Amino acid sequence: MKAVWIRCAVYLFILAGLVSVRYARAGEIDVLLDVLVDKGVISASEAQSIRTETYDRMQAEKQKDRQATQEEIKKTVSEGLNKTMPVLSKTKFSGDMRVRYQTSETTKTTQTNAGLYRLRLRYGFEMPVNDQVIMGFRMASGSSADPSSTNQTFDNAFSKRALWIDRAYIQYTGPSWLSMTGGKMPNPFFTTDLVWDPDIVPEGFLAASTPAISGSTIKPFVYLGYFPVQENSSGVFDASLYAAQIGLTAAPFGKPLKIGIGTYNFAKLKGQKLASVSPNYVKTTNTLDGTGAFVYDYTPVQYVVEYIPWTFHLADHALPVKLYADFVTNTESGVKDGNGWLYGIKIGDVKKLWDFQADYNYRKLEADAIPAFISDSDFHNGGTNCKGHKVNIKMGLGKNVALGATYFSTKAITGMRNDFNMWQIDFESKF
Repeated sequence: MKAVWIRCAVYLFILAGLVSVRYARAGEIDVLLDVLVDKGVISASEAQSIRTETYDRMQAEKQKDRQATQEEIKKTVSEGLNKTMPVLSKTKFSGDMRVRYQTSETTKTTQTNAGLYRLRLRYGFEMPVNDQVIMGFRMASGSSADPSSTNQTFDNAFSKRALWIDRAYIQYTGPSWLSMTGGKMPNPFFTTDLVWDPDIVPEGFLAASTPAISGSTIKPFVYLGYFPVQENSSGVFDASLYAAQIGLTAAPFGKPLKIGIGTYNFAKLKGQKLASVSPNYVKTTNTLDGTGAFVYDYTPVQYVVEYIPWTFHLADHALPVKLYADFVTNTESGVKDGNGWLYGIKIGDVKKLWDFQADYNYRKLEADAIPAFISDSDFHNGGTNCKGHKVNIKMGLGKNVALGATYFSTKAITGMRNDFNMWQIDFESKF
């Protein structure tokens, strides 16, 4: 019995000694264990057990040391950046890349099946100049200066592709509830693609206010903007956009709600030729006279709402259900076809592997509800005087990587028959 206890004590002593030697070499441990087996202090199975546990401990300790070293390096680099380049360390970089296959058919032309391969690249940053000023910049691909598209079609025998200035702005924040932005900026307005194409980046000046209400979930917002649309050398007939939007976010019964009401006064469009106002995106679906000039002015008023009444969970995937609607009407006198509306439902949100979302909306946009040059360039191949369906499904293939498909089925509201169907298959990544 005494020999057993001595043997156990020796065993524990050896084990403690070996696992405490963090950087001992494997060969030295094997030699020591073999000697102990030969002397009969421990058995071969006990030696193997000690050897396995010791190696596991050594690997765990080395892994901890590597992680500690990496964290120390990160800390040193971060501190160095903060000391030598404090602005760069606070700069937020972002970008996305998309490869698309697109096919469409229409009754208006003889080209009933058009297959296109396209890419989109956008990359930029937002850099704090000081505690109150932020500078933003983004470049984007595109086959032309078209404000409604950053797509580049695969063609012209592998020619090199152009990059355009997509954003360039300065934002000043005075009080925490007030900011002013000048330049070519992200679209600030709460909207759907019924009124604004998602790729349009307005340029001009914006004042934004987001005052806080103490003790309340209600967060109001106010946007006031001036955006030149056309610069005429005489300065007399410059078309401009004067925009205003008010709204709020809230959480009634703990459910996210957002509401916005906006007006967009496109001043001095009437009588001007579309081709001179918007030479890079010409859609002739507004009412034009014989010279191609606008017959009406445009002051659309927009009402937008979105509400998430439910969120379901499937495994570790959240599936929020969002209901949304958008209504617009051109308030200028004499306009006959000046209304538009959209309603839709979206289920899910793609952020990581195997996340899923499905989005459906139906819309109707009459000919003179909005200026055609700000309309969605995908729906009905761009422009106004259209109605129909849009369906999108998307699956996450990893963090910030997704595969999606979008289907459009649309037709003209008035005039000659013009049915339009389009599929878009997208592989996209972003950061």
